[in-house]
Amino acid sequence: VSCYLHHYTRLHALLPESVIDKFLQGRIVLHQIFESGSSFAFTMGLPERIDDKEGEMTLDLRVDNRKVCSLSFTIVPGWVVESKTEEIILISHLQGVKGCNAQTRLARKVLCDYSPKAMLLAALQGVANAFEIREIQAVCATMQRSHQESCSAIFRRGYDHFFSKAGMVKTAAGFYSTSIPLTGKPLSAFKGRARSRAKKRREMRQRIQLACEAWLFRTVDRAAPPLSDATISTELTEEM
Repeated sequence: VSCYLHHYTRLHALLPESVIDKFLQGRIVLHQIFESGSSFAFTMGLPERIDDKEGEMTLDLRVDNRKVCSLSFTIVPGWVVESKTEEIILISHLQGVKGCNAQTRLARKVLCDYSPKAMLLAALQGVANAFEIREIQAVCATMQRSHQESCSAIFRRGYDHFFSKAGMVKTAAGFYSTSIPLTGKPLSAFKGRARSRAKKRREMRQRIQLACEAWLFRTVDRAAPPLSDATISTELTEEM
């Protein structure tokens, strides 16, 4: 309970009451990209499933208004995960949506990334920057509340393998941790066409991160970093 009290105390400390109400009643579009006749929206709000509403906030990637992937997180004191950092963002859920293979393939192609999960991780870094939080941690497969031994291999691929590939390191307490920014492999580690693809991925992730950060900065009239040519959507919606 104390973690969720901390979480919402931090939300109220940064965000206006009107924005908090929008988060609690529906979803807010932090960033939206229109490309190839489709829309790709990064939204934030409460989890949609009633049994998931345990206090977290959720970032979703939506393709043409259909959710294809979600990431749930909480702002908690560092001691909760045995971190020396005063405050961290803790990822408790990261999963794609069944039946959205076509939308997932389209998002991967247009947004130049190998997984919608990586795109949401970029968006989360923007949220962390807006709250001046410098560390992200994530549950491992066996800590995930839906984990079942019969599906342990699937959970390991979805959590442990993904976080390791993203450059996060497993701590003695069993969480995956990274400081912000999460840089990943240097471009010099890639060769030929792989380097070009890696460069595009990095540029798109930075665009997503800065756009989400800028949206939150603007709600409190704080100066945000320059966004180059990133297109920011300020649309509020309760339908998405």
